[in-house]
Amino acid sequence: VNVALGKPVSASGDTWAGLPKENLTDGNLTTVTHNLNLEPAFSFVVDLGATFVLNNLELFNRTDGCCPDRLTDYIVSVHADEGPTIGRAVWTANVRTNGSNSGVSGRDVLLPGLDPTGRLAGRWIKIQARDNGTARYFQIAELRANAVNWASGATVSSSGPTWPQLPASNLTDGNLGTVSHNLDLTNAFAYQVRLTQAVAFSRIELWNRNDGCCPDRLTHYRVSVHPDLSG
Repeated sequence: VNVALGKPVSASGDTWAGLPKENLTDGNLTTVTHNLNLEPAFSFVVDLGATFVLNNLELFNRTDGCCPDRLTDYIVSVHADEGPTIGRAVWTANVRTNGSNSGVSGRDVLLPGLDPTGRLAGRWIKIQARDNGTARYFQIAELRANAVNWASGATVSSSGPTWPQLPASNLTDGNLGTVSHNLDLTNAFAYQVRLTQAVAFSRIELWNRNDGCCPDRLTHYRVSVHPDLSG
């Protein structure tokens, strides 16, 4: 899940007319934002609204053929939620410090290991042009902050036996081609997923089977979230 989608963006200065800072998180790869005035260290900050553990960050270059070299030599940092304003940096990566760029419609994928001493988890994401002594334009088409699926690989139990070859563990195996359902007809069958820890998440997704059979079996159900009572 891209938890940056639609989130508020601030910038260290004015942006070009018609290229607002909000384009950074609008979900549209054909829009772009960059600074109005040439500056050596222009920056954008995205507020995710809560702390998220992230699988990766994606930075997209503009798609219209213009100046892909403007997305180069920059710093990305993730900051802790320590109050109403951006907190301390808990993860930092220097990107394309050799002056290269991802090209037209290109993408830079930033993985947790780029900062071996940090943790890719926080509320605020800052993207800043590295100050190399040259005033320049700094552009980004889109930021995606892809959050961890906390249910992936988690332990699943069920209130009764499941159909042969359709185990309860299929519920969290990350494969949309597998499915689980109860063996015996019952009025109130249930699954329970135990996450690895208590977390705040942005949404819950339930996927129906994709082999063409009986989609009506995923209907009229209840989902509940429960606290961790000392294990």
